[in-house]
Amino acid sequence: MPVKRTREPLFLPQSPLEFVLAQVRIDPVLAVENYVPDIQETLRKQGFPKMRTRQSTSRITSGNGQTLRAETKHQWEFHDVENHTSIMVDQDAIAIQTTHYSRYEEFDGLIRLALEATGSAMGFTQVTRCGLRYIDAMAQPASGDWKEVLIDSLLGFQPQNGMARASSFSQTELVTGESSHMRLRCLTQPQGIVLPPDLMPCDLAFRRNPKRQQPFAILDLDHYQTTAFDFDLQVTLDCLAELHDALDQTFRDAVNPNALEQWKQPLENPA
Repeated sequence: MPVKRTREPLFLPQSPLEFVLAQVRIDPVLAVENYVPDIQETLRKQGFPKMRTRQSTSRITSGNGQTLRAETKHQWEFHDVENHTSIMVDQDAIAIQTTHYSRYEEFDGLIRLALEATGSAMGFTQVTRCGLRYIDAMAQPASGDWKEVLIDSLLGFQPQNGMARASSFSQTELVTGESSHMRLRCLTQPQGIVLPPDLMPCDLAFRRNPKRQQPFAILDLDHYQTTAFDFDLQVTLDCLAELHDALDQTFRDAVNPNALEQWKQPLENPA
């Protein structure tokens, strides 16, 4: 079934896109560990032969910041052979992440695979949240003017009187529907990692070195909806496709049209 698209898809051989994440939160399945062998067997046969386990600890705090309790969550991560894409599973979420994104139609197929494998094994019945997140990283133009890449409203305060901006951060939250929101974050900095801290650590192999030694900007687009619904594979895929369609339009609006045209140019042949 074709995914929803308001505009023709972009093809950007020089795309600044570094990382894409889809997450589907579900009703908790506390016995998830019992279903991991079946999930692993299905995904292994579908091109995800490598598996890693990890633990994450979150702290529940009171209003004054006092820790009430700590919660430890076990996660299982299934990687493809090239280490470009992984599927993460825990008791209340399925996540698909990739550093080698091509078109949404292809990513939609990966989401379908992940939800089919986990849904049939775990038998979850309800989706509580759906979300998509795109991380672009853009090198500073030779002129030093970020307006050649991003629209002015994302860049924050413009210094005058000989002052220079070392870094900047802006965040805008949009209401995109009755229960859906989109967060636009823009960060410029002199050097660092292209992933925001909440997405690290990341074991995937990037197309480019994720550690930048020169000034760069991160455009972080995060679109999600929070209406719970009974799990149905196609309904879930359609929900994510709707989120993607709005993200696609927002990305086009957030970048300089001249930069967009530059990213459409074919890559130069290696010498």
